[in-house]
Amino acid sequence: SLALASCVVAALLLARNASASCGQAFCTVDSRVGTEKPLAGGIIVGGRLKDKGKFAEALKNLVKEAKTPIRYAVISIPEHDIYLKLYSFPRTIGEEKMKEAMKAVVDLRLPSKPENFYADWEKSQRSEENLALLAALQKGTIDEYAAASLAAGVRPVAVEFHSLSAARVMKQEAGAAVMLLSFYKDSVSVSVTHDKIINFRRSLPLSFFVEKGFLAAELRKISDFY
Repeated sequence: SLALASCVVAALLLARNASASCGQAFCTVDSRVGTEKPLAGGIIVGGRLKDKGKFAEALKNLVKEAKTPIRYAVISIPEHDIYLKLYSFPRTIGEEKMKEAMKAVVDLRLPSKPENFYADWEKSQRSEENLALLAALQKGTIDEYAAASLAAGVRPVAVEFHSLSAARVMKQEAGAAVMLLSFYKDSVSVSVTHDKIINFRRSLPLSFFVEKGFLAAELRKISDFY
């Protein structure tokens, strides 16, 4: 997995883990192969890749120093501009009907024309609920990261955002809710994950919630709600 932020690019190996408590086929981070490289200011700004050449150069250097070959990667990108929504369906609805419903959602409910977005969804693992998490991002943003990664010799197999990546790899007790914080230069993204699916996400501007001391109170409100 390649984790990208405005100040660093990092690589982590997701090792196969058959543990029943984990709930995923790939869920263990092997820290022995972790490596990272700092990124100069201005390469990634507001979640967008602004300097593909310098990014590709930094990624090439990271690949050279990695303790295991990196040819394919899941790219984990900043959460700016991600459209995220959780949909609930009756438990009686079948898989094919859910697929049809989510296709209609993608066609009709995105912030702009669907042809401008890459969108995908996944079904919740919770047996007592029938939920689908939809995530979408403008094609231009993803295409920029994909092209720069290819230029560095790394082929992207998937793109996801930071909190979803964290939810996939962390161990989580069944039925427990976990709050995840992703800090960026101008904001903090707050997500609540339940059984490895994002139930809530909100971006809080640092200038108000952190600099004025309101972050703890806001996190308490979110925690009390979930």
